[in-house]
Amino acid sequence: MLPSLVKQHFPDRIGTLTAVYSTALAVGITASSVLTVPISEAGDGWRTGLAAWSLVAAVALVPWLLLLARDRSGRRPVASARIPLSAIARTRTGRLLAAFFALQSLQAYAIFGWFAAIWRDAGYSAGTAGLLLGVVTGTSIPLSFVVPSLAGRMRDLRPLVLGLAACYPVGFIGLALAPYDLAVLWALLVGTGTCTFPLVLVLIGLRARTPEGTASLSAFTQSVGYAFSAAGPFGFGLLHDLTDGWTVPLLALTALVVPLAWVGVAVSRPSYVEDELDALTPRAS
Repeated sequence: MLPSLVKQHFPDRIGTLTAVYSTALAVGITASSVLTVPISEAGDGWRTGLAAWSLVAAVALVPWLLLLARDRSGRRPVASARIPLSAIARTRTGRLLAAFFALQSLQAYAIFGWFAAIWRDAGYSAGTAGLLLGVVTGTSIPLSFVVPSLAGRMRDLRPLVLGLAACYPVGFIGLALAPYDLAVLWALLVGTGTCTFPLVLVLIGLRARTPEGTASLSAFTQSVGYAFSAAGPFGFGLLHDLTDGWTVPLLALTALVVPLAWVGVAVSRPSYVEDELDALTPRAS
């Protein structure tokens, strides 16, 4: 897990290394958004596009297998005191971060899964709709480098949280009202909103004092968050089917910005899971 590794080896570089990691993710997402349609059209359709990214996934598996082989052949790591995930679940910071991660992932997966279809229905070709989705993801490339670095230096993160979250409703409502004429503007705004992802990643490292605390907080936050985020693309598609349009799904995403901003502001206050666990531990008399 990136946050715990950074905390252990580079405790003073949390923002910078998280920025590099999240920027690399943004580059990969943008490439898939922009290139899938051209690859599919150059071959025999969607099967070619799917096969291309399957090949990329297979290549990405190679370094993981090499790392696994190295770990098995090397020295056993020194045992450290692990913090159970059930303990993290008892802390305010753990619950807030998990909710923040879940809500931002729900938004992101609904966007990545359905916004190209919105632009197709608005009148754009498949290739142009993919390019517009690439604008959404491409916007996060420079911002994914800036946001974690900035968050690592800020003591009060509330302006950053609220600024990113505010981009979502403007982009969603604009897309509902004028999906064709101002498509690039809405894509830029929505893409800026998705940078809550690198923000929550750096928050995981900032809300724990130790590598062990960071590892447990990261595991709890991401496991709970990703489990709930699956409702995003499913619910968005279901609302589209029930209403035969995109306005209600977009308004639903807009409404979900409210709890996203609320938990983001709540977790912006400096706190540490280890301190909260100490306060919850009964003292021997």
